[in-house]
Amino acid sequence: MIDLNPPARRLSLAEPGLPGSASDSPASDPLDLRTPITRAVQAAPDGVLDAKKKRAKMLRKQIEQLQQRLRKANERLAMVQSAARHRFTDAHMQALSAARAQAQAASSALSMAQVALFQAENALIGSEA
Repeated sequence: MIDLNPPARRLSLAEPGLPGSASDSPASDPLDLRTPITRAVQAAPDGVLDAKKKRAKMLRKQIEQLQQRLRKANERLAMVQSAARHRFTDAHMQALSAARAQAQAASSALSMAQVALFQAENALIGSEA
């Protein structure tokens, strides 16, 4: 049988740090839990880290604005609910429905922004480590 992998070739494949070498497999080092994707993220250039930091900062600002919008929507809802003299008119029910929808939309937008911030911070932590 012909040996297609001469001894010199076998040694070069076993060198650590080369793509496709045995050291890249998780079974070769049981303590190394990093995946190739994690290694690539860890080697991220500064531009990517700066972009991730900017995104997290922008999301924090957006969350502050959404919290203010939610407070205003809740205040409007409380004001419409407390309008005792127009309690059961059609106009009051429409205003109440609109105020509830506005408060619910603001709450939903705030929740989505908080999830996005959580994910951005996780990505930032993962790329800094």
